[in-house]
Amino acid sequence: MKFLMIRSMIKVNKNLDDIPESLKPATDAFFGGSKIPQITRTTHRKRLEVIENRSYDDSFDGRYKLEDIKESLNSIYHHKCAFCEQRVEQIQVEHYRPKKTYYWLAFSWDNLLLACQTCNIAKGSQFSIDGPMVNFIVNDENINQINSFSSSYDETERPLTVNPEVIEPEGKIEFSKDGKINSNDKRFKHTIEKACKLNRKDLLDQRRKIIENFKEEIQAELAICGDVDEQYKALGTIMRGFKRRAYDCEETFLAFRQFALNNGWLDECIKELIH
Repeated sequence: MKFLMIRSMIKVNKNLDDIPESLKPATDAFFGGSKIPQITRTTHRKRLEVIENRSYDDSFDGRYKLEDIKESLNSIYHHKCAFCEQRVEQIQVEHYRPKKTYYWLAFSWDNLLLACQTCNIAKGSQFSIDGPMVNFIVNDENINQINSFSSSYDETERPLTVNPEVIEPEGKIEFSKDGKINSNDKRFKHTIEKACKLNRKDLLDQRRKIIENFKEEIQAELAICGDVDEQYKALGTIMRGFKRRAYDCEETFLAFRQFALNNGWLDECIKELIH
């Protein structure tokens, strides 16, 4: 199975060097003597307050979802939820590690992703780990690297919830034709069944509908095409259209679409309808 350019329970490529202006540490060492923007100074001041108080204050909520952050995340995630991959009107800036516990990561670029409201609520502030919880040591070096700790933290904590920006899912998730997503991998299974509840009825319906729509297209063409050659050409056009959408980052449920392709579901549908 190959999962390329997928945006659901898969590896999402985020450039940790391309930090939104409002999240950069406002230090001379980081900026190298360049002028520090005010938006950067303000968030950095809030960050230091949170670290000093050793707790996150909800009055700071707006600082991690400023416009430059949302624009960058929308570009990376193509306006889709990092976990279920559906596109909804109200996509929320979500903390991978909950800000209430990991207060120092409240404004960290590698800890922010996009999630739909349902996945966000389901995930909540839970964050199960198999290793010891990390602690933050306050020093200049760590402040300058505050936007890129996730990978090193993962090695220590071994979190059960999958981070779509870190974990490669190839060979670890699979789908059934009714739209259900499954995994034998401990972390993916936890994320699917407990953290984000990715087999919700609306998600099953939307994934299943992709195959149903494909069948309907085939049936329509078989009904109107006059001979075998016309049918063959029409089927080829529909297949190419499905493949194109399966690798179009703007489409939803790419993991399901690509799984259907890689496992011969489309050929099975065509044979079933022709017979």
